[in-house]
Amino acid sequence: MGIDWGSAGGDVAAPWIVNIDPRGKLVALTAVLVAVFSATQIWRLALLTMVVLLAVMVGRVSFLRVLKRVYALRWVLMAGVLLHLIGGSGRTLMGLPFLSLDGLIAGSMVGWRLILAVTCSSLFCWTTSAPALLAAVLVVMRPVEGLVPIHRVARHGMLVLMWLPRVQDEVLAFMDARKAAVGAHRYGVAGWVSEFGHLFDRLILATDTMADAVLDGEVPVSMEGAGVAHRLAFRDLGIFFVVGIFAFVWFWGLP
Repeated sequence: MGIDWGSAGGDVAAPWIVNIDPRGKLVALTAVLVAVFSATQIWRLALLTMVVLLAVMVGRVSFLRVLKRVYALRWVLMAGVLLHLIGGSGRTLMGLPFLSLDGLIAGSMVGWRLILAVTCSSLFCWTTSAPALLAAVLVVMRPVEGLVPIHRVARHGMLVLMWLPRVQDEVLAFMDARKAAVGAHRYGVAGWVSEFGHLFDRLILATDTMADAVLDGEVPVSMEGAGVAHRLAFRDLGIFFVVGIFAFVWFWGLP
């Protein structure tokens, strides 16, 4: 039985957004991320939020899935806001000298940017298969093919992209088993050590299987194997045009 090398299925998003050329999506993602982290005004972050939400809606991606991804960052977001609240300078909050109102605002905007960045990156990963992504990277790196072993880099990049979701799935399964054991009042340390050992064994086996596939050339990192055309379609050229106009308007401050 072969390995599923990461097809972006229609159960995740609308077929049209899955079929967009990954080069266009990669350019759009880069532009949006740069815009997110360069936005210093609330109205600009609000505008980007509307753009991201529109992409999620049009792409028919589950909002619940997006919220779960954001919820996983709750402690990072809370810690960022708390650190800015306590260690920030400027106006005080409620007259307390150790609480900063400006720090609270700055920390909230940092968390806001992180949420937008995670949402955009997740949307990109959910709608782009790993072979298609690495095939697009091969095209971008083709001018330096004589200096860099780009095909070897692409194969190892494929291994990493496919290994990380496997680690996530195994860790989530381990956490679910832990919650079930706690609910059943099974707190034995030996049991936890055994479960962790099984988790480690499964990860080692998965890594070995994927590495063998890479060495045997089973990973489709060519443009044809990933289903990516050498020439951009008219729709994808339109994406490059829209991204270019957006970048010009955004970074030159025309609005």
